[in-house]
Amino acid sequence: MKRDFYRNCSLPNIVGAMDGTLVPILAPSENEEVFVCRKKFHALNCQAVSSSDMK
Repeated sequence: MKRDFYRNCSLPNIVGAMDGTLVPILAPSENEEVFVCRKKFHALNCQAVSSSDMK
């Protein structure tokens, strides 16, 4: 994996790329304040890790 990242992106010693996104949801009926994100809407914070071949 490290070789593939370096070959494709010229990034040494990388085994995964990580990113996050906010997925909007409908406000739940219980604990709705827990699901309000920093942008002031109801959302789930999701993170993903990808290999150099985007799997």
